[in-house]
Amino acid sequence: MFGFFYSSNPGIRLAWVPLKTPAAPMLQDILYSTGNPADPWSPDVEAAVVVLPHTNTYTHLSAAWLKGPQRWILLYSNANDETGPGGYHLPAVARIGTSLWDWSEEIEIFNPIIDGAYGRYMHQVGSPYHINPDIPPRQDPTKPEHDGWAYGAFLLNRFTEWDATTRELGIYYLLSLSSPYQVQLMHTRLLIPDELIAPRGTLLALGKVGIDFSVLEADLREWLNNRQYTPYPALAEALLKLLERQRLRKPVYLDVIAWNYEHAPGVSSPRSVADVDFALLRAAVLEGYNTRYGEAVTDFRSLVQ
Repeated sequence: MFGFFYSSNPGIRLAWVPLKTPAAPMLQDILYSTGNPADPWSPDVEAAVVVLPHTNTYTHLSAAWLKGPQRWILLYSNANDETGPGGYHLPAVARIGTSLWDWSEEIEIFNPIIDGAYGRYMHQVGSPYHINPDIPPRQDPTKPEHDGWAYGAFLLNRFTEWDATTRELGIYYLLSLSSPYQVQLMHTRLLIPDELIAPRGTLLALGKVGIDFSVLEADLREWLNNRQYTPYPALAEALLKLLERQRLRKPVYLDVIAWNYEHAPGVSSPRSVADVDFALLRAAVLEGYNTRYGEAVTDFRSLVQ
């Protein structure tokens, strides 16, 4: 089961519960994914680790195993009514996973602006096409009028299409547009690569900020695909956050940074960005830089430009 709740560390989490036919599922039987290989499941909900970040206070989730491409799929929406007009226009997205812990970047499956929904079948304030209030149910007249926004992307997996030759996936799903407050049947086609999308995009992004590697690329891709048992996805995301809008003057090996970080005294192997100690991460980058270039730099800020 995937679940989302807003907290000091908001995000999508993973749990499982045994189905004991004919008995109904019991709340006390639920176990939550901890991200800790030594103790991967816990009955304590507070131990649940974020699998995917998501900062809205509200969203729906829909997930399924796709037999054809041998991938997981997860649907949800980034649109919201909390962050002003721009929030209404955000897309519904999919992620493709090789496991329940290793996911692609977000793939837009419905974008109301790009798909030309506003004014045609989705309300937009100021549009000459009066979807609200002409198409019931109308918006609450006691509140400010707003654009429609997409939520509740629920997969209809029995209708999923798969072409193994072209690796084209066709998904059907239900989507609410808020205004009109009606459910729409949607169809989207996606291309599914042989390998998970995330590592390639992650390596390109890391390269742009000055992070390269000294191991085989195939090995590194495998580690970046394995959030459950390696620190690489969390450290890669943390490095991109650390180096946002800047880059290293000279490249530093990712695998060396990971080794330095993992062997720092008392450190816990991270499984999400929230687990990463950024002071230790800066120290790991410094050590990797100094070892590679035979220098003795002590200030991380002198490494970046």
